[in-house]
Amino acid sequence: PASAQRLKPHLPPAPPGGTQDDVRTTLLSPQFAQAANQFSSALTSGQMGPVISQFGLPAEVAAAANTGDMQAFFKALESTANQSDSSKSKDEDTKDDDKKDDKPKDGKTDEKKDGDGAMSLD
Repeated sequence: PASAQRLKPHLPPAPPGGTQDDVRTTLLSPQFAQAANQFSSALTSGQMGPVISQFGLPAEVAAAANTGDMQAFFKALESTANQSDSSKSKDEDTKDDDKKDDKPKDGKTDEKKDGDGAMSLD
């Protein structure tokens, strides 16, 4: 339960009608166990660094993968994800601020009420 809550933000959204049993079934499947064992073996052998680099992850994640230390690898991965999330929220805040700046502070707009959208030179 506590592990599941920590893992939940890193999982894709559940399909409509999906249940927790679907996740449990996947995690207990022999295919998942085999894939997890292969990943673990590759990571602890220190051979995952080049593969991680090919996914476009930052150098510190690849360096942690090269050490073969699984805990260091996941900490680097989590740190990178947290930095990415905070920069995304800063970008969204900046966009929201830009939208606010577009509105006149006095509540008036530059729209003309008479329907004439432009000036004419008569």
